[in-house]
Amino acid sequence: MATPVPPQSPMAEPPKGADLSRLLLLSVLIGVLAAIAASLFQQFVSLGQEFFFRDLPERFGLSGAPWWWAAIMLAVGAGVVALAQRMKGGTGEGPLTGFHFNVPPDVAPSVLIASLGTLIFGFALGPEAPLIVLGTTVGALVARRASPEVRKAAMFLGGAAAIGAVFGNPFVTGFMILEFAAMGAVPSMMVLPAFVALASGYLVQIGIWGLP
Repeated sequence: MATPVPPQSPMAEPPKGADLSRLLLLSVLIGVLAAIAASLFQQFVSLGQEFFFRDLPERFGLSGAPWWWAAIMLAVGAGVVALAQRMKGGTGEGPLTGFHFNVPPDVAPSVLIASLGTLIFGFALGPEAPLIVLGTTVGALVARRASPEVRKAAMFLGGAAAIGAVFGNPFVTGFMILEFAAMGAVPSMMVLPAFVALASGYLVQIGIWGLP
């Protein structure tokens, strides 16, 4: 597996004002909430794709989605992205510069709207970047009254837990966290809390969304 680009907001120093036990408790809460948000986001994308590429064509008497229908959907998606770019933050930084764990919550709506316009209408292949933004927003809201260092740590934990929902298990994301730590992008103190956040999120996936 290729080495991922490190986070754009490296945590070179452990967060001040928080001991390990408090970080672990925070990791459980953030991991659960971020996993729920990520699962709901992915479910919404799946429902949107089914509606626009299966249900809606059938209502117009079409058998499947012909090429011109896909072209119309791409145009609609482009309109959604153009609308999102006019919002605050202009959909944030591009994904080619690496994972972003520092997107302010007030920029998250433009990022998420743009991601829905690309994922639902056929522009993008995967939801990793918007899920990280969704998770960091959850972390920032949970730790909104904490110190800036603790809030930054909470955003990292939320982003890690949310992206763990993509792979279906915490191991792939766990290895990414270890690589970040090895590159010095994440302090060693944050490795265990990140694993706890991933494990909490995974329990949500198999214990709630996995129910028949």
